[in-house]
Amino acid sequence: MVSRVTALAVTVALAAIVAVAAATPLDDYVNKPDSTYAYKLVNQVKGPDYVTYNIFMTSQTWLTANDTNKPVWTHWLQVCVPDYPVHTTLGLLYIDGGGSANENGNAPDPDALVSIICGTSRVVAAHLTSIPNEPIVFTSDPTQASRSEDAIIAFTWEHFIFNKNDSFWLAHLPMTKASVRALDTMTSFVGSLGGKAIAPTQFIVAGASKRGWTTWLTGAVDKRVVGIVPIVSPFGNLVPQMNTMFQAYGNFSFALDDYMNAGCIHYLNTQSFVDLLAALDPLNYADRLVMPKLIVCDTGDEFFLPDSIDYMWSGLKGEKLFRVVPNAEHSLTGHQLEVADQVLSFVETMIYNHPRPQADWEISADGTTITYRHLSPQVLPTKVVMYHNHHPGPARDFRIIKCANFKDPKCIDVRLWLSQELVDQGNGVYIAQQVAPQVGYTGFFIEAEYNISLIALVDPFKVTSGVSILPQTLPYPPCGSNCAWPDPTADVERFE
Repeated sequence: MVSRVTALAVTVALAAIVAVAAATPLDDYVNKPDSTYAYKLVNQVKGPDYVTYNIFMTSQTWLTANDTNKPVWTHWLQVCVPDYPVHTTLGLLYIDGGGSANENGNAPDPDALVSIICGTSRVVAAHLTSIPNEPIVFTSDPTQASRSEDAIIAFTWEHFIFNKNDSFWLAHLPMTKASVRALDTMTSFVGSLGGKAIAPTQFIVAGASKRGWTTWLTGAVDKRVVGIVPIVSPFGNLVPQMNTMFQAYGNFSFALDDYMNAGCIHYLNTQSFVDLLAALDPLNYADRLVMPKLIVCDTGDEFFLPDSIDYMWSGLKGEKLFRVVPNAEHSLTGHQLEVADQVLSFVETMIYNHPRPQADWEISADGTTITYRHLSPQVLPTKVVMYHNHHPGPARDFRIIKCANFKDPKCIDVRLWLSQELVDQGNGVYIAQQVAPQVGYTGFFIEAEYNISLIALVDPFKVTSGVSILPQTLPYPPCGSNCAWPDPTADVERFE
């Protein structure tokens, strides 16, 4: 068995050597003038107490026509303006994916989440699509594949590793710039409406997965962002995270196949990978990301380990709230309304300057005890529980989806996280304890419920600790200096 703590300490020490300058390639790219930026109102849809405006936005030209078949990025930006707005200059931007927008195509229907927030909280809320623009074909790609999502990002990572002067190739840069241009558009367009409309000049930004990473980076480069909600995107300190994943599964998750196929992860434990992440790691912008943060993760994610937040939590500064959703995978299927309600509550607290929960948590050195301390006398928890789960091994693997072929029953592994209520030990302190199993792995965490929402649609606001997993040792050896696919004949629990 291999100690996770030792491997983590060594890798974090390596990452600490890298110092990011005040201005990074991300700053340089976002701030670079681009005459391509433009927007145009296409139509509007009247809702019960708001109007949704469909805006066709061109955010930028990324690279050139000699590099890709899609250098000009286009998006649908839906801006929802309430009929009777709260007197605030705060607005919300939700960053989303999807194919690049076609001005001659049908404008999308109003987005449900944005409509709920706009209509309920009475603030301007917007939905940005096509982050990243897709599909894309790269001229230098020998396969000439039509790439989307992770396949786009992975190809640009591979390009950077072999062309370190080409930081502007990293797909996260145009993804972030498009989001900043969306903020510009919200202010400009709503300001042009007149009447009761109040143009937003400060923003809460939210997004999930790759858009969650974009949320982190948008908050880092734009001072107008006063709150962020990165969902299923604990991207800080990726090098130790990915090393632990390899040792937990004896492999990398199938969700990282695009990065494996591009050859990026082969360089995981090299300076090239550290250089790659220098401008992209949210922790390198910790001094900027001091605004209130609601960070949402889940227990069964195929991209991340249940305890991924451990790799970045202590490095984050300012107000931070964490929520891990039990019995959910990366897409949060079946939990979308619950998470939407959490986002709505967070937005409301910022609009009305309503107190939010304040708490901290600590996992003991041996991992057997989690201590949750409630710190705010203004907002008290109504219920506190411990969630726990056991996996029989041999892998330390709490994923719900374990391979890409969802029709294969062995790709799905649902082991429910069960809850039991905890008692206040005095002064708002709650303690959860577990013992290391003789076989397999036990995971557990603490969840506290708060009634803070002015309009709670589905669930109370929930705050959790991080996840502790016992035993703290890992079942497989590290990938070391060559993190390619392992020997297919190795004794590893496999599902593909």
